[in-house]
Amino acid sequence: MIEKLLVATRGNPALRIVRTCREIGIKTVAVYSEVDRDSLPVLLADEAVCIGKPDPRDSYLNISRILSAAEITRCNAVHPGWDFLATNAEFADAAQSTGIIWIGPPPDLLRLLSSRLAVRNRIAAAGVPVVPGTEEPLKSPQEAIAICQLLGLPVVVRPVADYLSRTRVINKEKDIETQIRMCQAEIRADSESDISGGIVSPEVYIEKLIPDARLIEIQVAIDWQRRTLFFDDREIVEHHGKKFIACAPSSGIKPSQRRQLFTWAEKATRALNWTGISTVSFLLDKNGHAYFYRFTPHLTVFHPVTEIRYGIDLIQNQLLIALDKISEPEQSSAVPAVANADFIITAQFFAENPDAEFEPSPGTVTSLCLPGGPNIRIDTDLIPGSQVTPYYDYALGTISAWAPEKKTALNRLHRALAETTIIGIQTSIPFLSKLARNLS
Repeated sequence: MIEKLLVATRGNPALRIVRTCREIGIKTVAVYSEVDRDSLPVLLADEAVCIGKPDPRDSYLNISRILSAAEITRCNAVHPGWDFLATNAEFADAAQSTGIIWIGPPPDLLRLLSSRLAVRNRIAAAGVPVVPGTEEPLKSPQEAIAICQLLGLPVVVRPVADYLSRTRVINKEKDIETQIRMCQAEIRADSESDISGGIVSPEVYIEKLIPDARLIEIQVAIDWQRRTLFFDDREIVEHHGKKFIACAPSSGIKPSQRRQLFTWAEKATRALNWTGISTVSFLLDKNGHAYFYRFTPHLTVFHPVTEIRYGIDLIQNQLLIALDKISEPEQSSAVPAVANADFIITAQFFAENPDAEFEPSPGTVTSLCLPGGPNIRIDTDLIPGSQVTPYYDYALGTISAWAPEKKTALNRLHRALAETTIIGIQTSIPFLSKLARNLS
């Protein structure tokens, strides 16, 4: 039984965990850096412990300080949220070695997931289609020439290390060596500036470029009895590699395609021997062919889509799965379990200035007005006086709207975005309004 849980993160993820625990009677301890002393998760938690200076290496990435906070407050469980240490195998190992209930993936899985190639190869072996590409890291730029000729240009050069996002597109054969070396150089630069202090291998591999691909995320939950509890799908709208909007259900997908994606998502999850809630991402090409893209063993920022659609609390489900007490829900398919939730759209907003190439906008929130009304949900830890600092991610939260049909849901989102007023910082909300209009 979980008696007291340490929330090993900050911001909106921390707030979500604290709120769920308050509802089900679990005491929480929030950890915070000096700059987050007056944040909403800290104010709402039962206890709070300062773990260091604003720099994440001195606070939210400092494993020894976080576990010390758990020890002195006598926590018997820890939830890492979905950022900072959520995929850190060392943290999972250290937590479990102290006897604390770990609400997250096991260390061995986290080590496997640190390599894109290892995951690709494991999932391909399970019969799930993956983007055509190399099964081993490139040994030299010269080797890449033959590979590119085999795959056909254009191709994408990707880092093997999972959490690095640097990529290079090769359109012409004369650019192969240059683009590969540039990608490796950028990886080395990222490694040197990495806030976690890790040394990252510059290894890269090649995949075929899927032009105009649609990104589809499948939410899947599997319990300790190896039962699949539910599936859900959502389509992600990106801009310059950043995820801004999620829509559910994914538009333009036939029922047979949806069932196939669910089957592949389940195969991928079982191939990795993962029990819990995960997100399996696929790329769909213009002909409707799907390819595995990424496996995420924790909640993502767009998890409210599934919560709204099913009328469930995914944080609570995580806790129950960890305690092996979850029972199979009555609604075990992807059919919405909530009335009037046939179409859901969730928009993520950032502290950025869209008129200045999305330049970050740190500062203090001096005034705040959040939207309300029928079928609107807000997930944010912002309050008047909140500090948006350059130390952390500039994501501020999400706004969700839902309705029996798409047009009404979009109208509700437009209305909610128009009602949102955040003074003291620039936000991407005006850009979201323009982006959402293109979905009509």
